[in-house]
Amino acid sequence: MKTPISAVCLFLTCGLYAQTPTTIGPHRMGETFDQWLSINSLDLADICQKHHQDKKVDYKAVCKTLSGIRDTGAGVFTIVMGDISSQPFSWRFVDGKAAQVTARLDIAELAQQVQFLNSR
Repeated sequence: MKTPISAVCLFLTCGLYAQTPTTIGPHRMGETFDQWLSINSLDLADICQKHHQDKKVDYKAVCKTLSGIRDTGAGVFTIVMGDISSQPFSWRFVDGKAAQVTARLDIAELAQQVQFLNSR
């Protein structure tokens, strides 16, 4: 029996100015928004172009959200890993830096996600 996604919620938060930054997979709390984009292989100029044929992603909404974070230094962006109904990671940015990540996990995926979060 699969436990609902809402049954397990993992919150990872770190202050921006901590002496030893928290690492989340290849990310570090406090990394700049540009570093975060690069680590995720996201090219904002490409995302915001109108040539996308892929209907699985709402590029206009992604462009608007990411551009807003770039322009203001603040905001939240959610990345869904795999199926749209599972494993969302929400990244919150403050002052242009990664300040918080929230992951909502299915109990069946917990071991895999803990391994990812501990990877470097």
